[in-house]
Amino acid sequence: MRGRWLLLSLVAIPRPAWGLPEDPGPLQIQQLTRKETIGGKSVSFDLYVPATTTKCPMIALGHGFMRSRVMLREWGKLLASRGYVAAAPDFGLGSSDHVGNSKVLLGLLDWMESQGNQPGSVLANRVDGSRRGVMGHSAGGLAALLAASTDPKVDVVVGLDPVDVSALGQTAAPLIKVPVTILRAVPAQCNSSGNAAAMVVALGGPAFTLQVLKATHCDPEWPSDPACGLLCGGDDAIRRSRFVRYAMATLDHVLLCDPTAAPYLGGAPAAADTLVADIGQKAFPMPQLGCAAPPDAGVDGQGPDGGSPWDGADLDGPTADLGTVADAVVSDPTVDDSGCECRMAARPAAGVWPVLLGLLGLLFRRR
Repeated sequence: MRGRWLLLSLVAIPRPAWGLPEDPGPLQIQQLTRKETIGGKSVSFDLYVPATTTKCPMIALGHGFMRSRVMLREWGKLLASRGYVAAAPDFGLGSSDHVGNSKVLLGLLDWMESQGNQPGSVLANRVDGSRRGVMGHSAGGLAALLAASTDPKVDVVVGLDPVDVSALGQTAAPLIKVPVTILRAVPAQCNSSGNAAAMVVALGGPAFTLQVLKATHCDPEWPSDPACGLLCGGDDAIRRSRFVRYAMATLDHVLLCDPTAAPYLGGAPAAADTLVADIGQKAFPMPQLGCAAPPDAGVDGQGPDGGSPWDGADLDGPTADLGTVADAVVSDPTVDDSGCECRMAARPAAGVWPVLLGLLGLLFRRR
């Protein structure tokens, strides 16, 4: 992996910064829905493509247990507006094959790279197969970690309140040597009492973590739905903005060589953020892919107060709204890409709780 970073440093061009990490980028995007055979199974997924001639990093997005790709729709749109090609698959309602889900994420990355080399494809000359990220919420976060533990081509991982099952993630974590960010909600039933913390401790490479204060397991979904709110406490745009801020800062720092992103990974902006706590870093600075040298983020492996990175705090900071990225979307019904279908989707997190949540989601969807 280090060899790839060194080689790419000769050719990578730093990308411009666009305001705060959670702000939509300037690029118009196309959202496509298609079905392909990925890893030997038929997979439906949404594809988010920025309107740019630059080759872009690729991100595969995993949804939570008993949820769907729709819960990642705004994430995909934001990523594309900021210069990423993103794909969000449906794992299948009730899928508990976490290893299989990780293979779907990896298969989508391979598929995107192959499409980038296909003349006439919507991704032709649009993807940089050497820059790969995986990100997921809840069980999708576990799938992302499992993917990175088995495929050295993955360059960065973001877990959005990931939930471990049968210690799969904790066992895989020491095998992951690339940068990992894990953003946690408050421990509760829906995130198995915050068992992501054990995965954080076990990580084997550069890592960044924090807890979004008073956050529920629904907050990292974007959008969420009433079913999640009924069982897991609802979602909030302000809390969600912190998941978005630190997830995007990680991706922008590692994959886009954005010099403004590094300070959010435990530096002054994170330390001053009264909406987060329990900030922790490991093996810093977090490396960048294809950059001559990473900027100094001002981190020292400690919490923002110099003490334990697991100290708590109260939620009393400023508020800011985080809505949708709808204005950036271009829907083009004339596109015909071997089965691509340009359309916007709409639909339904984690014990007895995920099952009830899924059933409630189906009920709300039918209404």
